[in-house]
Amino acid sequence: MKLQRIKKDHRTTSADTYFVSPAGISLTAEQWATFKKNIPGVEQAIKKLESKS
Repeated sequence: MKLQRIKKDHRTTSADTYFVSPAGISLTAEQWATFKKNIPGVEQAIKKLESKS
């Protein structure tokens, strides 16, 4: 089973050096497709919350 892995990049004190965090999530192809499909709705909800503050 192929998984989509999402991890956070970290920047060291020198701006040109990055490393990948060992922590993250792995999604199946179906989960990844659902996640991508819902991104616009999440962005819209964030904008709505930001406009209230």
